Amino acid sequence: MSGVLVRGRKLPHWDIPGAAYFVTTCLEGSIPARGLLDIARYRERLEARTRPSDVSPEIWTTRHRKMSFARTDEWLDHRPAVRHLADPKLAKVVVDALRFFAGQRYDLLAFVVMPSHFHWVFQPRVDWIETLESSERSPRQRILHTINRHTALECDVAQHRNIRAATGCSERPANSGNTNPTTIGFGTKTNWRGSSSTSNAIR
Repeated sequence: MSGVLVRGRKLPHWDIPGAAYFVTTCLEGSIPARGLLDIARYRERLEARTRPSDVSPEIWTTRHRKMSFARTDEWLDHRPAVRHLADPKLAKVVVDALRFFAGQRYDLLAFVVMPSHFHWVFQPRVDWIETLESSERSPRQRILHTINRHTALECDVAQHRNIRAATGCSERPANSGNTNPTTIGFGTKTNWRGSSSTSNAIR
């Protein structure tokens, strides 16, 4: 397939022109230590299995990846160590971010926000891709980088506000970084609700 790029880590990352992508984004620390150990041991058992003679190496590898994903998803769905997105305010940060560039940079086909992670399906738009300058990052990577960075920063700030309201502490978290949506690629100063770069926030 022309233009296809595959990047491999624990699971393969595919970049295919014209494709729709299913992506799972997890909160840091969402899988407890015993869950990580269980997943690692499960992968070792899968690798130790003998491939049946009537199954090709490609299908065998794909089958293992799917089973490994299912094992990971089981821990995320039923036994997560953190559940920050169970807070409706933090979940809304994610939903608003996913919808922000929908219809502009990508078509948002489906999504669901869970307490410890979220799944979404999107397809980069050809008209947006054609405006991009050459870069090592693919359109998929650019989209995910913007979404993940923004949601992490905004949720960090929202949690800090909750702690400050409960304790009266005014100290800013050290890792909160730049939370201005404009400067990290989320639109202009006139089209993002609550942007610190404008006094005319959209209602």
